[in-house]
Amino acid sequence: MVFYQDLALLGVGLLLLVIGANFLVDSASRLAKRYGVPDFVIGLTIVAIGTSVPELAAAISASLEGEGAFVVGNVIGSNLSNICLVLGIGAILGGIKTTRLGLRRDGYIMMGVFLTLYMFMLWGNMNWIGGLLLISVFIAYIIFLTISRDELGTEGEFHDFVKFFVKFEYVKVIATSILGGKALFQPKRFLDKPKLAKLQTFKDLGAIVLGIVLIVIGAEFLINGAMGLASGLNVSTGLIGLTVVSLGTTLPEVSVSINAARKGLGSLALGNALGSCVTNILLILGVATLISPITFRWVTIAFTAPFMILVGATLLIMMHRESIGRKGGFLLIGLYGLFMVLLLGLFA
Repeated sequence: MVFYQDLALLGVGLLLLVIGANFLVDSASRLAKRYGVPDFVIGLTIVAIGTSVPELAAAISASLEGEGAFVVGNVIGSNLSNICLVLGIGAILGGIKTTRLGLRRDGYIMMGVFLTLYMFMLWGNMNWIGGLLLISVFIAYIIFLTISRDELGTEGEFHDFVKFFVKFEYVKVIATSILGGKALFQPKRFLDKPKLAKLQTFKDLGAIVLGIVLIVIGAEFLINGAMGLASGLNVSTGLIGLTVVSLGTTLPEVSVSINAARKGLGSLALGNALGSCVTNILLILGVATLISPITFRWVTIAFTAPFMILVGATLLIMMHRESIGRKGGFLLIGLYGLFMVLLLGLFA
């Protein structure tokens, strides 16, 4: 009886997370467009971050409970789901177009983030210092995406981002914006109808607050249900995070991928998946380690993290072509199936 209660609690928590994330993403996207933020930037930032909100909420709740293994398992499981399932489904349904910049900037940045995380894993643990580093890279990445090529004076590829971060160019951008009193984006919609603009803004802010409330409640239900299941099944919370929870919290990305594929916007699904993978590690693990240090387990260092890197490298190879077709989609889904078989074999 307790098992079904925990399962129901987890299910309700996932549902609230997804509904809350939808409120947050839709409202934030409307606000961003009203302020003239380009659609491409919205896809790689707001949509990617918004669809990662369930993982973030779950990570914060788990960190407060001292469940670092759950956080790591959820992040790695979500990244595998993003690449294998989100992109795999998108490729099968409508194909995913790739671009040179998407590969040489976002693809390489994703792989760089994967390898950076693995370096922390080889160290054995990560504390608030590592968390601050990850969050700093995330802030730099978001700002890097908002700056035009003319302002950068470069093509905006991976090596340009490395220079942008190492030379603290993102700090200069923030300082200039604050000291100069100039926002990165200015309102461009409803300029001739200020009352309408204000009304729409209040509506969107209200929806954002509602989304956050649902997410917070859902995260609490999710963590309690997951911990109950782990205890009842006599398995680690890390395994629950890698499987059931990571699949559930990836539902927003899957929804975006399916809708994008049906509309012939496979590139949006690719940008969403890459952005979500980067966000999951830089923002979610970064915030989690600020709350509580994380110690990495042997199964993560020896199997799950290397498999994530392998899947990431496979995606980069696919991105060298003009598009990822059905064969590539089935390969990605097959890799996810292989991962699950091997994972369950380790814990059997």
